[in-house]
Amino acid sequence: MASEMSQLAGPRPPSLPQTFPQFNESEIRFLHPGYECPMPMLFMLPRVDSCQIVAGNVFDAGYLALDRAGRQRVTASLDGLLTEDSYYFVVDGNDKYPIVPSFRSWIFPHHLLSNIWPLRLARGNRSSHCCITGSSYAVNGAHLVPRDEVQWYGENGMSVYGGDINDPANILPVRKDLHKCFDDRWFAIVPKMTSDGTQFVTHILSKDAAELWPTHHNIIIQHPSNRNYFFARFAWAIFQQVKLFIIRGGKREIIRLQLDTDTGAINYKQESMSGPQLQNLFGGGGSRSATPMKRRLGTVSEELEGNFSEGSWRDDNVDMDADEFWEENISEDEPGKSAKRRQQSSSDTIVDTTWPEDLYGKAGSSATETDAFQDVRETIE
Repeated sequence: MASEMSQLAGPRPPSLPQTFPQFNESEIRFLHPGYECPMPMLFMLPRVDSCQIVAGNVFDAGYLALDRAGRQRVTASLDGLLTEDSYYFVVDGNDKYPIVPSFRSWIFPHHLLSNIWPLRLARGNRSSHCCITGSSYAVNGAHLVPRDEVQWYGENGMSVYGGDINDPANILPVRKDLHKCFDDRWFAIVPKMTSDGTQFVTHILSKDAAELWPTHHNIIIQHPSNRNYFFARFAWAIFQQVKLFIIRGGKREIIRLQLDTDTGAINYKQESMSGPQLQNLFGGGGSRSATPMKRRLGTVSEELEGNFSEGSWRDDNVDMDADEFWEENISEDEPGKSAKRRQQSSSDTIVDTTWPEDLYGKAGSSATETDAFQDVRETIE
C-alpha cells in the first residue's frame, strides 16, 4: 500500500533561490508625474514593475525614474530588484499620459510579447497534478484568462494561441487552496532568468500572501503552457491595483479599447473623464468590480453549458462541496434549523477537479504554442 501511495503523489516542483529569507511586506509606490499630491500614485506593488501595461503598452517609451521630470532614470532587468520606496513612471513626450482603467479596456500587445516576455524553456509534461505543488488531490482546472472575460478574449483575438477560452492552453491544474489565492490576485506567473534559461515561476503580488512566501514564491511551473495567457493573467491581476487611482481622484485621462464592429479592428480611444464619471463606470464594489456578478448554480450560459455538459467536466461557478449542498437543501425540512448560507467561491475560473486523459492526450505529449503574428511555430516539448 505504501508503494502505491508513493506513486500517486508527484514530485514537488523546484524553486528558485529566494532573494529574501522571508516576505518583505514593504511595497513600492509607482507615481504618475502628471498629477499632484495627494493622488499621483498609480498603485503599490511588492517589487514588481508593470507600469507599461496600465499606460497602454508603452514598452518602448516608458521608464522608471526617481524624480518627476524623469532625469534620474532607473534601469532594471526583467526580474531585477527595485530597492527604493517609490518611483515615477515616465513616458517620453507625454507628462499626463492616459491610463487604461480596467482589464476589459486593455488591448493585448500581440506584436510586442516576444520582446517583453522571452519564450520559456519547456519543463514537464501535461499532467493532472498541481503545477505548483505537484499534489495529485483537490486539483482544479484554473483558467488563465478567466471565463468571465470571454468578450475580451474574443475582441483581442486570443483564440489564435489555442482555441476558445476553455482550450487546454488557457487552463492550468492548480490545487484548490492556491486556486483561491490565484483568483484573489495574491500571486501571478512571470518569467525569470535561471541557470537553465528563462522559466515561468510564481511571483507573490500581495502582502496578504505573506504566509505563502516561504513555500510558494519563485516556484517553477511544472506544466507546459502558453506565455500569451500567462501575460494576460498577469495583466488581469495588475489592473485591480490601479482602481484607486482611477476612482479616487479628480479628472483623469484614460484610454479604452474600442471595437470597430464592421472590420473587427480594435484601437485605443482617449477620453477625459471626471471623478464622478470614473466612479460610475469603474467603481463597482468588491475586488471583482472588473467582472460581472457571478452566475448562480444552474444559470450557465448556453455557450459554456455546451462545453461542460459532457464527460466529467462540470461548471463550478459556485464552490460548494457535497456536505454544504446537503445541509443547504435538507435543512429546509428540519424544524428549527435554518438553511446554511451558500458561500460563493472567489473563483470564476474553476473548471473541474478531474482531468480526463482525452483532454490532454497521453502523458508526455507535447503542447504547441502558435504565434499568429510571426511566421514561426514555437513548440514546447
